Amino acid sequence: MGKFSSHTYGTDETAKSVYTDDEPSLEVVEPMSSLEKLSFAMGALVNAISVACTGFFLNPFLLEIASLRPSIVSAMMLVGRVFDAITTAIVGALVSKYPNLRLWLKVVTVPTCAAYFFLWMVWNNWSETYRAVWAFGMYMLFQLGTSGYHVPYTALTVRMHWDPKQRDLATTWRMLAEILSVLFGAGVQGFILAQYGGGDDCRACEGNDDGSTDEQTGYLIAAFVMTVVMLVGGLICPFGVIERVEAKVEAEEDKVSTSQALKFAFKSRSFVMLTTAFFFVWLTVQGVQGNILLYCKYAVKSWKDDFQYLLGALVLCATIGMPLWMMVMKRIGKRLTYLIGACGLAPMLHVLYWLPDDTPVGYGIALCVAAGFALAAAYLLPWAMLPSVVDEAELMTGRRDEAVFYAFFVFFMKMGAGVALAGSALAIDIAGWVDPCCLPADGQDVCDCDIPASCNCDVQPESVGNALRLIVGVIGPGLIVVGVVFILMFPITPERESEIEEGMKQLRDADNAALIPGRNSKRMSTQNAVALTQGFPISGALRNSENLTDRRADGNPLAVIAERE
Repeated sequence: MGKFSSHTYGTDETAKSVYTDDEPSLEVVEPMSSLEKLSFAMGALVNAISVACTGFFLNPFLLEIASLRPSIVSAMMLVGRVFDAITTAIVGALVSKYPNLRLWLKVVTVPTCAAYFFLWMVWNNWSETYRAVWAFGMYMLFQLGTSGYHVPYTALTVRMHWDPKQRDLATTWRMLAEILSVLFGAGVQGFILAQYGGGDDCRACEGNDDGSTDEQTGYLIAAFVMTVVMLVGGLICPFGVIERVEAKVEAEEDKVSTSQALKFAFKSRSFVMLTTAFFFVWLTVQGVQGNILLYCKYAVKSWKDDFQYLLGALVLCATIGMPLWMMVMKRIGKRLTYLIGACGLAPMLHVLYWLPDDTPVGYGIALCVAAGFALAAAYLLPWAMLPSVVDEAELMTGRRDEAVFYAFFVFFMKMGAGVALAGSALAIDIAGWVDPCCLPADGQDVCDCDIPASCNCDVQPESVGNALRLIVGVIGPGLIVVGVVFILMFPITPERESEIEEGMKQLRDADNAALIPGRNSKRMSTQNAVALTQGFPISGALRNSENLTDRRADGNPLAVIAERE
């Protein structure tokens, strides 16, 4: 009678290896349940809501409510994002060393949410020095927390399942959750602020310290609501998902430094092209996101009271576009789908440069509907393409370290956000931004906010609106064009992706076979091993005799090829 044995991936009991005395066989790993994918998607709430709310509202909050000078905001954004990017790389290295991803999420969720809440407690009656120090300190803590959460969370995509199709589905669930989170965060915060005066709150310039109290209260209420939702989602995720794919923890002598990890990641041409393309497209997305509210106030002024409707149309259409782009991606491939989305977004943004300041809001909503669909592809596709890059690198080098790839990918994403926000703040400072407090109206000695006719709150010069037009409608599309050039050079075509999937399937089968009692001698044939590595150059490291011994013991068919050479 045959014997039964099981091999467990991580903590999951579903992947069982079954064999008989005559012929061993392997059962296919079961797909992820809808509940597990939903739990994984809930984890997206932490970063998606916080990044959406800070992306859309933090820049106007610091400039208009905290009354910080644009030069201070520019420095804060740049230094904060550089700090965030550096800590992201450090977290990536730590995740490689301590690869329990769910434990990471459990530990960092609460402090990250707390830092987010306190970020919005910059009171207008503090001195500018106190306001700047508090905002800067909370921003640093918030960025540290998002790094500690985002790297293990995004790397969890690869750890949840071997099947690329299952990972693509998990990525789609995550992207849908992120888009819905953006809609929720921006919509709810915008609604709350509208109840407390919104961006039109009157604050007299002549020492009225309490002029923005109502709006500040609105920001705090919104921050509290978002913090609660983020906590719930962040704690559901690590308790509801399974790490099926074991982390390949290397022996102490095989561990690499951060610089070595950087070299390892950037030896992959696919990773370099994808990261560079995403960097330039993300520069545009962040530059538009951080300044669209200011654009509606100071460039196309007829939209300033309808910002929520414009944003709702944009994000809602991006949400609807996600599954549509997934279907397109399966038919024509990820690279071409990414190209279509990016090329569609650029001209829509360029239209914003030419709109007069009295453009009807209906035109804006129509433009946001079209841009939302294009934005969905530009946002979804890079994350759907990255797992294939990780798999390709393993087949080419014999080494798998998804945390390194995801860490550096997030690193450049955050660097792009910092450069975009800092550059745009500096640009409006050069354009002549002034503190948006209300001056006495013509013929009035003082501005009394209880008498609107006595105040003139439209104090920004026309050059500020022109600078915002340039940022959103010219520089943004130009950066997308640069990104498109790198997308065209991305080497993983649909045919190449099929080869990668087949290679990973055979490599996985070989790893499983090596763990079945009595099957170690039944390794892959030379013919199958050669088929596996077609198109995937064998690295020099695999030809090292010591590495060959270790990798052959793990059942790695690449080592068999290298040894025969």
